[in-house]
Amino acid sequence: MQSSLGKDITARAGELESDATRTLVFFGLLALGSIAALAALAIGAARSVSGPLGALTRQARDVAGNRLPAAVARVQTESGAPEPLGPLAVPSTSSSWTTSPPVCAATPRACWCSPVRPARGPGPPRCR
Repeated sequence: MQSSLGKDITARAGELESDATRTLVFFGLLALGSIAALAALAIGAARSVSGPLGALTRQARDVAGNRLPAAVARVQTESGAPEPLGPLAVPSTSSSWTTSPPVCAATPRACWCSPVRPARGPGPPRCR
């Protein structure tokens, strides 16, 4: 009787151990998957910030190194009002709420302001 009871206890302990091992492996894989998803989100967030900043940096260097000196040279050699520099293009992937480059109704010159949100009423979007 004791031998039979011992075998039953050993079998039940083996079943519980295998169930615990499966549960541990499952939660371990779940934790690794969560860490991988978090890493992917962190990399995506970093790229969504650094990509548009890199594009704006290249455009700013172009303005400072080429476009602005050329405009100053034109003003110094020609008479009359110079043509205004165009606005920097904001990459469309930089933000989900950016709909168009800045538009200022007050002046025909380029509008240097933060990104634009759609206007609530009729008319073009406005700079904040």
